[in-house]
Amino acid sequence: DSVHFYPQSQTTYKKYQWNFGDGTGSTERHPWHLFQGPGTYIVCLTVTDTTSAGTCYDFSCDTIVVPHYIQVYPNPANSAIHFAVPHGTNPVRLEIVDDRGCLVYRTDTESASGFSVPTQGLSSGVYIYKLSDGKGVVQSGKFIVVKR
Repeated sequence: DSVHFYPQSQTTYKKYQWNFGDGTGSTERHPWHLFQGPGTYIVCLTVTDTTSAGTCYDFSCDTIVVPHYIQVYPNPANSAIHFAVPHGTNPVRLEIVDDRGCLVYRTDTESASGFSVPTQGLSSGVYIYKLSDGKGVVQSGKFIVVKR
C-alpha cells in the first residue's frame, strides 16, 4: 500500500524535496508514495528556506521497510491452504506447526508467486505458518483447518 510522509518539523519551509530511495521523489510537503515492491528504502527529505541571512538547507533520512504481504486463503481451510506472494520471493521455505508447537509440514519451493498445501494430513485446529527466504522470516501467521 502507500505511505504518507510528514516532515518532523511543524515549521513551513519554502521548498521540500523528498527522495523515496526507489528513483522517485516529490516536492509536496506531505506526499503519499506507493513503493512498487518489498524491500528496504532510504527516504530522505531536504528542506530549503530563505531568511535574512541567506538560503538555508537541512536534510534528514530514515529507513522504510516495505514487507512482503502474503495472502493465505481460504481461512478456515478444508482441503488445501493457498499462499499467494504478490511480489514473489525466490526461493522460500514454508514451515507449519500445530497448536502444540510440533512441526507438521515443511517445504522448500523455487516458485514463490503462489503455492498450495493439501490439508488431508492435518486435523481440525489452529496452525502457525512461517515463510522465510535466505535473509530471514518474510511473514508468519495462523490459519485454521476445519474438517467437514
